[in-house]
Amino acid sequence: GLTSASNFLALLDENELEPVKQYALEKLNEVVDQFWPEIADFIPKIEVMFEDKEFGSRKLAALLASKVFYHLNALQEAMQYALGAEDLFDITQKTEFVETITAKCIDEYIRLSVAAI
Repeated sequence: GLTSASNFLALLDENELEPVKQYALEKLNEVVDQFWPEIADFIPKIEVMFEDKEFGSRKLAALLASKVFYHLNALQEAMQYALGAEDLFDITQKTEFVETITAKCIDEYIRLSVAAI
């Protein structure tokens, strides 16, 4: 099996073509639960991809960032990136990640609603 995400992480280099970065993001999303400590070092690069309005895989970058922040127990950031992932954040998936982030969104909604009263 895979022992490291380093091959995929190397493909996130800013000089790589967009399809290569998209491939890397797809593969990293598949292995993030195992290799999140390694991927966490690349969060700044992943965030830049999400912030780039021209980048076609912004939502995929957001989903990956959300999962890494979830594993880092940074739930506010995880929630913000999950929202940035839009339809790629699949609330029908019965995973701990999806359930935790969904609960965080509901808590935040309640907090903001109470604050507005």
